[in-house]
Amino acid sequence: MIFAGHDHLYERSQKGDIYYIISGGGGAPLYNNQTNLDQNPYSQILINKHHYCIVNATPETFNLTVYDTDGNIMDEVKLTKTEVPIAGTPEN
Repeated sequence: MIFAGHDHLYERSQKGDIYYIISGGGGAPLYNNQTNLDQNPYSQILINKHHYCIVNATPETFNLTVYDTDGNIMDEVKLTKTEVPIAGTPEN
């Protein structure tokens, strides 16, 4: 999962196994984008609201929950660790 900020909105995109999160709703005036599919065909959700993100990570899970300023959940992503062999080590 990759996090970025600059754009004043919330957007989640996914290409392959990688999620891209734009979290730029911390207080500045928001952008008026209704859709970003022309610029980003991998966009899954785009919300124009002030918000904040909470990440909970363990060795086995990675959970992202996005809240608006009233405490309502805007988006959630829950990832579970999958075993991937490290390059140069034999598989069991």
